[in-house]
This record gives sequence, structure tokens and C-alpha cells, in this order.
Amino acid sequence: MPEAHDTVQKLCKNGCFPKDAALPDSRDRFFGMCSHWLTSRLKVGETVLAKHRPSPLHLPEKDVPIIMVGAGAGVAPFRGFWEELRINKQVSAPAALFFGCRHPEQDWLFKQEMTAAVQLAAPSSVALARMQRGPKRPLQHLYTAFSRPGEGRQGKYVQDEIRAQGQSLKIWIEKCHGVVFICGSSTMGNGVLEVLAEILDGGRETVEALRKENRIVAEMWG
Repeated sequence: MPEAHDTVQKLCKNGCFPKDAALPDSRDRFFGMCSHWLTSRLKVGETVLAKHRPSPLHLPEKDVPIIMVGAGAGVAPFRGFWEELRINKQVSAPAALFFGCRHPEQDWLFKQEMTAAVQLAAPSSVALARMQRGPKRPLQHLYTAFSRPGEGRQGKYVQDEIRAQGQSLKIWIEKCHGVVFICGSSTMGNGVLEVLAEILDGGRETVEALRKENRIVAEMWG
């Protein structure tokens, strides 16, 4: 994608990135459809009709468990979530991220950032504890699901992982007043809502009630 690569170079030249920023190799960069069109195909002087609406995806004011569910590009808003959780020292409630894509080596967006945000296992010694010191890791759990992982491996979706962790999520939501955020395709999002209805007491009525209370927040498309 040479046009997108040229755009990155222009941004660097015009000071849009810090001088000491370590940009990934062009082969590792991901360009979205809309951002690519805006930066490489839209010409100076052309008019664009656009509609803006505030996103419902923002962290709750209370310190409660956070469950994030994103597939593909749907994980994008949660980058902001885990960064905000990282710098907010007042937050102590756990956070979990469920991420899904097709192939772990080809489609896993923000893999390094994501895995670096997950808390390490409890150290077994003082020496290991010292080695693990560093920036706060805001995610207590990361659950991944790959629908087309390759030959010999069984595919699964985020709904499957949510079902597998159902008992823990039930406690987080019902007992600890946790909040669920869903971002991605309508197929994925509706599938997640169906699994939540299986897990929670009261089924679909509970899910709908939690949506009205903004304790299940979904942003879906397609």
C-alpha cells in the first residue's frame, strides 16, 4: 500500500509524530478503509458530507469491573480504555478483554500493545517481583478467539470464550456491578448478547434492563 506509506512519511515530516517515535516497519502497519481514503484519495478542495455522533463507549465513573468485547477493528476504542486504566491509579477493579479475529498471525491488531497490557502471573519470589516492576498492566485477563486459526486448529469466536468464562462474568456483572462494552459487527454483538442472556439470571429481560442502565453498552455496525 505505497500511498498510505507515503502519507505516514508526510505526517512524520510535518511533525505529527514525535521525533524520537519508533514507527513500525511499513509491512507491519495497518491502515483502515476510511483513514486510508481520507489520507490518500481525498483531494484538497473536495467536500465531504459527514455525520458525527458521540460514542457511547466510555469508562464508567465508578470503580467497577470492566468487560470489553471487540472483534477485528472493534477493539480500537478499547486501546483508549486500557491506556486510561493504566494511568488512573485510583482504579482497582479488574478489567478483562475478549478479542477475536480470523488468524492470530495475520489479523491480530495491536497484538504487542494488548499483550503488554495484561497482568503477569503472581511472582513466586521477591526476585521475580523485582523483575516484573514497570508500567501498570491494566488488564487482569485477555481472552482471544480466532475463527480461522489455520490447519489442524479449531476455530472459535468471542462468544465461545464468553460462554467458557460465564461463571466469572456472572459474578462480575451481578455481584460486583460490572459493565460490559461490546464493539464490532452486528453479528458478533448480537451473538454476545445472546450468550450473556444464557449466563445471567433473568435471561434476555436482564440483558435488556442492563442495556437501559448502560451497564451493557454496544456499538455495532453492518
